[in-house]
Amino acid sequence: MRLITMSKKIGEGRLEFFGCPLGCKYCSHRIMEKKDISYDQLLKFLSDYETKRVFIGGAEPALYKKELTDLIRLLSKRGKEITLKTTGYDPSFIKETLGFVNLYLLEIKAPLDDVETTSRLTNMPDDKVKEYLQNLQASLDLLKGQKVRAIIRVIPPMIDGDKIERMGQQLQGKVSEAHLIQFLSSTNDLPFEGIDKPAPPLEEMEHYAALMVKYIPLVKLQADGVETTIRA
Repeated sequence: MRLITMSKKIGEGRLEFFGCPLGCKYCSHRIMEKKDISYDQLLKFLSDYETKRVFIGGAEPALYKKELTDLIRLLSKRGKEITLKTTGYDPSFIKETLGFVNLYLLEIKAPLDDVETTSRLTNMPDDKVKEYLQNLQASLDLLKGQKVRAIIRVIPPMIDGDKIERMGQQLQGKVSEAHLIQFLSSTNDLPFEGIDKPAPPLEEMEHYAALMVKYIPLVKLQADGVETTIRA
């Protein structure tokens, strides 16, 4: 398995895996240094008593689903709290981890029926985008009743108020939280299509959060130097 991050802080282990079929053009993970780590090394790294919580993300951890499904189940049985971040492109990975993950983080690029915007943000042709969006819908259906946070990176002008409202409507009843991230307010972002500083402005992000909370009961807003939570 190839990782770009393998770290610990008090009480938590963090794994971020290399590789993703979406290949989003603004994602810094594509250019980060990677290293090969074995299953046994990961298990030993996470098995100490002090590590109570484990974050598994990436890029896309489902690329390593054979090993990770076993790892997630074993760590869960040992009492670890598991957070799994994924694009939702592989519903079978979601299905195999149900009952062992405490919180799912699903990246939502655009409205769930918006092939054009999703294609513009990723490196996939339209036929692959359509397949991905179908798989994402299937993943969301599998996760109904689970604790799920939708992560939405707001990249202007691809994502605007109308699309935020559509996403809220589509995700209503399927996710318990939404996390709106101002583009370039995260170290995971690279400049994209002429945007080289955090955007859109905070006031616009606050407007989007107010739109989203009409449909999702808890909305987290992240902008440059600002993090707030809004409840319905």
